[in-house]
Amino acid sequence: MSRMVIDGYNLLGAATGRGLTGRIEAEREGLLERLSSYRRYRKGVRITIVFDARGGTSLDRRRENFKGIEVVFAGSGEDADTVIKDYARRLGSGLVVVTSDREVRGFVARCGGVSISSGEFMERLELAEYSALKGLEEEDHEEEPSRGSTKKGPARRLPKEKRRRRGVLKKL
Repeated sequence: MSRMVIDGYNLLGAATGRGLTGRIEAEREGLLERLSSYRRYRKGVRITIVFDARGGTSLDRRRENFKGIEVVFAGSGEDADTVIKDYARRLGSGLVVVTSDREVRGFVARCGGVSISSGEFMERLELAEYSALKGLEEEDHEEEPSRGSTKKGPARRLPKEKRRRRGVLKKL
């Protein structure tokens, strides 16, 4: 089972295309609905979404469950990046992180995990929604570009880290 941890407000900003607005509660709930549909379509993916406290009164992290998605709100003394880094330390190579924050992405890579940008994940989410709506099987859109030769072997192989990343992301 794949484990995905999402930087909530980072993805929400990518989903709306205009950043965070005054209707954060409604936008957050809409995003959670979309993610629960994605989870049903892509079975075997365990999703955790992390939000900053945003002025909350809770000192500790707060966990909720929304239709099978673990929702984590950071405590007042931390932010979502800190929580995501904790997951990366604990889970290492079994983790996929969705964020556009370069510092977090670098940290996840050093811990052995894989990360994708929020924009890239939104494309995958929209493709899954379209495929589910039409009843289509998802196609592999990440094929290697043809270089004009049909030669096979190690010279044509992607580097090991890129092959590992591709394998993990295929499961999403």
